[in-house]
Amino acid sequence: MAIGLGRGFRLGAAYEGGYSRTGVIGLYNEQTSLEVSGVELFAGYWLKFDLVVFYLRGGWGNYGYLQTVQSPVARNYPVEARAQTVVAAAGINVYLLDRLFLCGEIKYVPLKVKPYETEVDLGGWRYLVGIGYGIRF
Repeated sequence: MAIGLGRGFRLGAAYEGGYSRTGVIGLYNEQTSLEVSGVELFAGYWLKFDLVVFYLRGGWGNYGYLQTVQSPVARNYPVEARAQTVVAAAGINVYLLDRLFLCGEIKYVPLKVKPYETEVDLGGWRYLVGIGYGIRF
């Protein structure tokens, strides 16, 4: 969600969620699950060419993760952590109708968390492809 400030500049907020994985971990191949989500506040510049809009945005993100290991030793003890970091993204919107558009975005998030004594790197590139509907106020 973004609010236009005029001349292509916008301020906004976003939610990133949906990352969830299960697998095995450790010497004893114990079952584990990992979920990552976060909220972002950003400022950016949108440049419109007829039915195509390019944009660059940057801001601040507050991300958290939850990992659970099914182990007799860990006793299903969840590991939770949160961290704040900067966010940078570039994207494109291609309008199909007046307000309906296809979108694509590439974003970099340098995210490291340290729930205990070991630091975990959850950062990297995020890719988004979707469809959107613009609402005018």
